[in-house]
Amino acid sequence: LIEVFAPHLLWFTAVVGGLALRRWEAVFAGLFCALLICCYSAGLISSGMSWAVMPFQSPRLHALQKWGEELASLSFDGQFRARALPAVNLVIVTNLFAFAGMWKGMAATMLVVVFIVCRQAMFWIERPLGWLFGITEGVALHIGVALLSLCTQTVGQFQDFFLLIVLGFARIFGMRRRIADGDSVRNASMIWLCTVQVVVLSIVILNVKKGGATKNFSVFCNEANPNCTFTEIEYKKPSLSRLSHCSLRFPSGQEESLTLPDFGLMSALAYERSESVEQGLKTYFPDWHITEQHFTRSMAKGESQESEYDWTTFYEFTNFANTTSVFAVRGTQYLIDVLQDVDLWLPAATIQLFEKIGPTFSEGVIDAIAELTTTGQRENEKRAFGVLLDRVSREMRRSPGRAFYITGHSLGGGVAKLVAAKIAQMLPNVSLPAIVFAAPGLEATSYVVYGERLAPGLETKAITVRPQTDVVSRVDKQKGGTVPVSCNGTALSCHSIFNTLCSIYDDCGSMRPNEKFLYYPGCNNAAI
Repeated sequence: LIEVFAPHLLWFTAVVGGLALRRWEAVFAGLFCALLICCYSAGLISSGMSWAVMPFQSPRLHALQKWGEELASLSFDGQFRARALPAVNLVIVTNLFAFAGMWKGMAATMLVVVFIVCRQAMFWIERPLGWLFGITEGVALHIGVALLSLCTQTVGQFQDFFLLIVLGFARIFGMRRRIADGDSVRNASMIWLCTVQVVVLSIVILNVKKGGATKNFSVFCNEANPNCTFTEIEYKKPSLSRLSHCSLRFPSGQEESLTLPDFGLMSALAYERSESVEQGLKTYFPDWHITEQHFTRSMAKGESQESEYDWTTFYEFTNFANTTSVFAVRGTQYLIDVLQDVDLWLPAATIQLFEKIGPTFSEGVIDAIAELTTTGQRENEKRAFGVLLDRVSREMRRSPGRAFYITGHSLGGGVAKLVAAKIAQMLPNVSLPAIVFAAPGLEATSYVVYGERLAPGLETKAITVRPQTDVVSRVDKQKGGTVPVSCNGTALSCHSIFNTLCSIYDDCGSMRPNEKFLYYPGCNNAAI
């Protein structure tokens, strides 16, 4: 039922949406899809008519055709099941290009849709040579995919090419059999991959159209302004709380230690516009200053950046006594940051998705899946936070007597743990604790990025604050300690660093002896 009505719903939505928004390319794409669907339906009706007589009546050819339809999924229904999801996905992508006014992309996807529809409609014309057309098409597609692997600038591309050729030909000639459960897994895989493609294309198109203008974000305001929101956080004695995280302290080389919410505040400051970070330090940490700040410049039009793969914004905060430094990594703030999320954690999310509908994978199987699902360009993935890793390792070598920490929220917390895991390997005699908030795990992701398992190095050096109902911190398996934090909101609001801090302050108070301070944006309006 979905396969019948979904194409009509898509073209109708494109036409109505295009008329409402005066996007004539969307109207054109919708009408084109409607015409294509009508022609295809007419072809199906006429295909059953008696005039569709095959010129080939050889019993051997009919036997081969019967073999292909029964055992190789070359029947009309089998081919329709294989082509329906990609066709619907391409129609969605066509509409995305149409609403964005990208005529070239829309034309390219239209041509592919036309090819898929024509190939399906030719089924009755091809008989009894459908088996030959199927084999020829399969060989051509597998060779084309294998040749694409040679276009990537990666190590082992020729090995990948020959592996794809061998597996593809083995699948075509004798190893492909229709299994009912196999169809379910294939459909689930196709739905997942099509969804990822649509999400990624939507993000790219929105970034291209909007230009990625820098957000002018700040939670700080003048207390005299009636629209200013803040909460006064008072001190609570640790004995009044039964929660263990209220007593967590981290040495800073001075009399007063750092607390869990101190790292949360620094993570929150990484989201601020650059001119308000100093204000935040004066408010929360008057004895600290900024020693390094690195911004991603690619998000604004006309601006250059040091590396086309550098997507990480971070600050280095150091106390005036020069005894402690904290690296705060910014999390997902712009749409383009979501692409880094997908690039780094999609393999782990894929593994977890299929573990929900199938058996739990062993460590070796997880490594194999991570190897197959990664982009293959690990050097590029590491360069996404290469500036941060270089800065951390250089500072730790230069000042061995100083205490170093790294923190971050969401994507920033995940990158912080990736850096801490690598530092644990590079500098085994020093320590870089990672105290992160609502960050994904590293069980499979560390293998995807580094090609080896570095997550065990975090078992005694990482603490992940995991808010209740938060989804992001449940992507991939966590290594190290986890601190559960209560939250009564939605998954989105519980992911907010500001709501997380409100929950900690509600349980533990300011955690600063005999001291209270103003917390922005306030705990009545924390979900930002």
